[in-house]
Amino acid sequence: MAECKGSSLPPASLQLLVPPIRLLSSFIWQVVNKHIVMHYDKVADFISLATEIVPELLSIRERAQLVMNLRARLVLELCRGDAISNLPVIQKHLDYINVYGTKLNSTQHMAIDDALKTTCINFSALVQKLLNAPLDKEMFFQVSILTT
Repeated sequence: MAECKGSSLPPASLQLLVPPIRLLSSFIWQVVNKHIVMHYDKVADFISLATEIVPELLSIRERAQLVMNLRARLVLELCRGDAISNLPVIQKHLDYINVYGTKLNSTQHMAIDDALKTTCINFSALVQKLLNAPLDKEMFFQVSILTT
């Protein structure tokens, strides 16, 4: 018998032993617990999926705020680094935020209010400013570190 180091089962075998939802829940818990911002999009996707299956978990407004804030936090983290190389990813998430807001507006459940629209517009403007003005970007992240 070969000596095992670390995990003795390959991930494919683990999937057979542990239901996929438990694996996903464990992953989501680790991301949230350890503040792994670069995976917040996966948390947002999980929240969207879970609340589509069980709509009573969150109100539509709570869901919108949570999903959009997770994506916004990820965008800010991407801006903090090398924003130029992250530009396609940043744009993808900004587009998602705007499309998500539009999708909410078109549902029968809730007409998107002016505050949420304004938040999306202001956030997009902030990201553009951070991308175009390195000194403003540096100041923004220094202030945000001090206030957190």
